[in-house]
Amino acid sequence: MKILHTSDWHLGHMLYNYDRTDEHKHVLDQIIAIVKEQKPDVMLLTGDVFHTTNPSASVHRFYNDIMLDLHDAHPSMRIVVTAGNHDGGRRLEETQRLWEHFSVDVIGNIKRDEDGNISDQHIIEIKDKCFIVAVPHTYAKTEDVFNPLLQEVEKHNTNNLPVIMTAHMAVAGSDIKGHNTNIIGGMDTRSLSEFGTGYDYLALGHIHRPQWIDNSESHARYSGSIIPVSFDEDYEHSVTMIDISRHGEKIESNTTIIPLTPLREVKTIPDEAVTFEEGLEILQNLDKDDNSYIRLKVKVKDFLPANSDAKARLAVEGKECRYCTFLQVHETSDTTPSDHRSIVIRSHHEQATPLEVALNYYKQTFGTDMDQELIDLFNIAENTKDDEITETDN
Repeated sequence: MKILHTSDWHLGHMLYNYDRTDEHKHVLDQIIAIVKEQKPDVMLLTGDVFHTTNPSASVHRFYNDIMLDLHDAHPSMRIVVTAGNHDGGRRLEETQRLWEHFSVDVIGNIKRDEDGNISDQHIIEIKDKCFIVAVPHTYAKTEDVFNPLLQEVEKHNTNNLPVIMTAHMAVAGSDIKGHNTNIIGGMDTRSLSEFGTGYDYLALGHIHRPQWIDNSESHARYSGSIIPVSFDEDYEHSVTMIDISRHGEKIESNTTIIPLTPLREVKTIPDEAVTFEEGLEILQNLDKDDNSYIRLKVKVKDFLPANSDAKARLAVEGKECRYCTFLQVHETSDTTPSDHRSIVIRSHHEQATPLEVALNYYKQTFGTDMDQELIDLFNIAENTKDDEITETDN
């Protein structure tokens, strides 16, 4: 049987305020074509379907259209969707019963029985083909989730069918290039041994770089994100096709990595930092038809010139590229490049209020302004912190 593994679509993502719907459609059309050609028995979408927990109506409609197109591409294919940390699990499950009519299973949250034990609703049996242990993103102890489910499957797997398990979390030892650990907060990782034994393939989501997990005997893999979500994801993106017929079968020689061709690349140019003036000249000389996202690497002594962003945008006016930001390399340290907005935050940290730092940080991270609801929540948290400090001092 064939299993198509994809993950981390991040629908609705914007890169420095640029809408990316056309980029998502471009690669998802490629995945639909793969389904038509390869006719997999199962497709696994292992989390971070959306970039935010509350995607817009238009993004949700886009998701619905893609899922229906995938179903139409091969109607007998079973699709299993599990939520990631970016997804709203409950919202993802709102239309669960409707999706069942299109052979789509949606698992948004961890389900437990009356005694608090993990529910066997996470076990999906594809008749005469395989068992899917479908686990969404969770902060629960792994031993309370994965081992009981695998043990339950073992009781019922009398025909020696393949056992496929999903998880959306960071596994220790994985290559996290493309993830800013300062933003994630010191990424919480789990040892591969915590996922138990008894599965033939562990379909992982969360880490964006496609990779096998070392020392997993080729049983655990991140299929990776389908388009680059940051400038540091300048590697090839892909989906994974697994062909397996029975439990215990080695899959090393039965795995196909299928590259995806992006509509736009992310480029940090040039390779070595140049002066601001030289950088503007490079932008002016860019190929008119190059539609890449551009981050300009410049060396600075103190700060960039005033209106540097505006000057950079003027330099690429009339071109297809999407200028985004600067990557600064300070002349006092040739080893510490940093994002333009990060420098501003650090340089003015002592003078800026916590809210101002948060607003700049949010803008840098998500490419858009923090909405009023988040500002209100931040102020509540800040006021609560001040109250706690006052009570402690007293």
